[in-house]
Amino acid sequence: MEDPKWDVIVELDGRLYHDGPAAQDADMERDLDAAVFASKRTLRQGWGQTVERACRTAGKVGRELNNHGWPGTTTPCGPDCHGGFA
Repeated sequence: MEDPKWDVIVELDGRLYHDGPAAQDADMERDLDAAVFASKRTLRQGWGQTVERACRTAGKVGRELNNHGWPGTTTPCGPDCHGGFA
């Protein structure tokens, strides 16, 4: 069985390797190459999206994956989590 490809790249940008202009420029170049040469979209998340708003971010990433053909659904992690899932 072949692995499905959803044409979405999800990347976490931490300050250690993404703090300066050269690193940010390299990321943007990689994103452009992925879009132009591989028809892939890059979703970049930072600390706040990953740690402070994890549920909302997961819901949004799930929606984007659905936009690209992923048949799955995201589910809230608990009763107080409804950010990106509403």
